[in-house]
Amino acid sequence: MRTIHILAFVFFASVCVAQVPDSLNQTDTQGLKQGVWKKTYPNGAVRYRGAFANDIPVGVFRYFGENGVLKATVTHTGDGVHAATTIFDESGKLQATGFYVNQKKDSLWTIFDQLGRTVALERYADGDAHGRWETRYPEEGTVARTEDWSHGVRDGLVREFYETGALKFEMGYVKGEPNGKVLARFLDGKVSLSGLYTLGEKDGEWLFYTSEGKLKRKETYEKGTLTAREDLIKETPAEASRVNPADDPANYDGSAGY
Repeated sequence: MRTIHILAFVFFASVCVAQVPDSLNQTDTQGLKQGVWKKTYPNGAVRYRGAFANDIPVGVFRYFGENGVLKATVTHTGDGVHAATTIFDESGKLQATGFYVNQKKDSLWTIFDQLGRTVALERYADGDAHGRWETRYPEEGTVARTEDWSHGVRDGLVREFYETGALKFEMGYVKGEPNGKVLARFLDGKVSLSGLYTLGEKDGEWLFYTSEGKLKRKETYEKGTLTAREDLIKETPAEASRVNPADDPANYDGSAGY
């Protein structure tokens, strides 16, 4: 008889446990998410885990890859608007930190390389590039390039620097169009190019110099049209055929040297 009572108790307890509702992924009577939520991939691996209060994410959410590696943490303030984010690469190393406002990038984002060194600073407003962007030489930690943005449009100066910090290139933008003086320098500070853009079009005299500081070519533009060219020093075939951003700064992307 004692054995029967014990079996009955065990059966009753197991039924009670089975009847306890899963505490994950719950909504209230109004359909609002409450408590801890967890979503998984088709293979069963956790995709994310975090908590809600009245449908608003609160605290830390963790996101994972299908291999189980942590991809990101998002810390919510509880207002459903602001969140601080940390992103990791496939190997789990820190890749970026930044902020979201209304699920859009906002304020300062910092980008890191595999060794944890800062390689870029980006600034956003309402998801658009806004403010001063900066890239760095990871070895030296010095600034390699800066550019100014206004609500997703280049507006201000674009500058590039040598590892030593010396100015390499500079040109201005107004509402996304190249505008103003263009200047490029060799590592020793000598000018390699000077010119002018007026509302997106080359204008006036463009002067090109050798590394010794001698004027090698002069070009004259009027509203983007080349009206005159004078070659003062003959370039070698390699120099003449080489793709050089200084020859057309409007296409300059910082990927090549001078």
